[in-house]
Amino acid sequence: MFIGPNWCAIHVIARGDDFRGDTLVTTPRYEALMADWWPNGPHYDRGDDIDTFFPITTAGIWMPHVDTISNLDELEVIKYSGDRYKIPIDSTDCSIEISLTTENPSDLIVYLIDPYGNMNLCWMDSTYNYNIFEKDFMKGWEGIINARLGIRTKNWKCKNCKDAVFCRCCPAKARLEMGNDEAIVPYFCKIAKLRKKAVEELNGRT
Repeated sequence: MFIGPNWCAIHVIARGDDFRGDTLVTTPRYEALMADWWPNGPHYDRGDDIDTFFPITTAGIWMPHVDTISNLDELEVIKYSGDRYKIPIDSTDCSIEISLTTENPSDLIVYLIDPYGNMNLCWMDSTYNYNIFEKDFMKGWEGIINARLGIRTKNWKCKNCKDAVFCRCCPAKARLEMGNDEAIVPYFCKIAKLRKKAVEELNGRT
């Protein structure tokens, strides 16, 4: 779907009494982002997934989707309009205070850059980072993404794993556990298989 500059955020809702999937979005830059790891919400095991929000950083084609259509009845996308501001900064010796509030308890996630201008791909691993005081934001972000993609190998064993949807391992966790972004972490594999088995039993497909 094309989203123009007048829209500032989208709300992705996956409906289905027995839905157990995750909601995602692909940005105009072809970045696939996972927004919600189920369970997360009022049901905790199955049901409507209503707590996924994405900021619209640039106009273009945004593609909300889910990782499974099993028991999905409807995928709803709500657009929110808003104002965009450019704040002139004349000195690095300053700060911007931002407050975010919600009417109800929420799983809102705020991404921040540290006071020294360091931007990372992940809070768990600062291996890939750029300083936005030395490079502009988009060049820094592109640099981080390219650095990560540059070391990805064609032999990454997790790529075609049938249990991947049940796995909560990621490059940062693999690096912390095994010292390599693409290493297999055995206990994550075991947990993924147990999750898959539990879902199959609940769905009566054993």
